[in-house]
Amino acid sequence: MKCPYCKSEDIVKAGKKYNKYVEKQFYLCKSCRRRFVERDGFEKMSYPKEIILKTLHLYAEGLSLSKIRDFIWQHEGYYLYDSVILYLVRKYARLLKDFEKKLKPKIKGRHMDEVILKEKGKKIHDINAVDGKTDYNLSHLLTDSLSLPYSRKFFKELKFDRFFSRTCKPTHGVPIACKRYGLRYNNNPIERYKVMRCFKSFESADIFPDLRRMIYNSVRGDETRAIPALIALKLGRNGLEGLIKF
Repeated sequence: MKCPYCKSEDIVKAGKKYNKYVEKQFYLCKSCRRRFVERDGFEKMSYPKEIILKTLHLYAEGLSLSKIRDFIWQHEGYYLYDSVILYLVRKYARLLKDFEKKLKPKIKGRHMDEVILKEKGKKIHDINAVDGKTDYNLSHLLTDSLSLPYSRKFFKELKFDRFFSRTCKPTHGVPIACKRYGLRYNNNPIERYKVMRCFKSFESADIFPDLRRMIYNSVRGDETRAIPALIALKLGRNGLEGLIKF
């Protein structure tokens, strides 16, 4: 461990820090004489990191806020209000999204399709791009319309991130056209990723795909989608905790 202020390794333990639920170890840097706690991504949180990680996992798997609250209360003894759950999801979804921008997966093919979400009964569209060979989810765009300008915006973002070098005019009905003219076309990779979910606000709907995409790419499964995409992240057994520490 290094001092976050001067990067010195000459540190010693220096007491404890307590809040309502968490006990943190304080460290003293002998070089700059400043105290600090370990920078593990959970240093300013009121709840234990195990509770936060379980909450994020359950939310990404599609459980409702009430079911998450009931599970955490029955099995862990912590009562999480809806506002607390949403705060945790927003905070770590943004943190993981910022980290994801630094990754450059080696991709071999792209499949695009939209997922139908609902905001208070109103349909909104989550456009996703998945690599057909590695199943790595590249990006998403949340919109209330499938108009051409939104589609162009999405493709320009993918092109800017160097996921491909050329763009074409996006149209609907590609699988039907491929069958008509005898072309082989398989959109199974993106179909396996699709899910339907209801939200109370557009903001809640926007953060859900970000969190789910990072867990889908780098955490879920024995061999994550990041491995065949040549993204070498040593996350350990608890992949989400390791991802947040980065």
